[in-house]
Amino acid sequence: MSDRSQLALVVSSALAGFAWGIVRHRGHRQARPLALLQAVEWFVAAGGAAWLIEHARGTLEGAAGPEERITHLRQVASEHDEIGA
Repeated sequence: MSDRSQLALVVSSALAGFAWGIVRHRGHRQARPLALLQAVEWFVAAGGAAWLIEHARGTLEGAAGPEERITHLRQVASEHDEIGA
């Protein structure tokens, strides 16, 4: 999924969550804060938090310069190293 379409998905999920929250809590004196909480919940459920983190990481790494990032290191031990000889 492209970055733009993923953004559209999570934003539309948040808007739908807000609308659902307003309908669900109408008449409640805390309807707007509850609807906002519902919007955040749907945003996160649709992958919005992951999108934000990914976007922030890309922005920071782009500013730092390196194109590659180390994801894991591998340590190789041979039998010679285990014996201590």
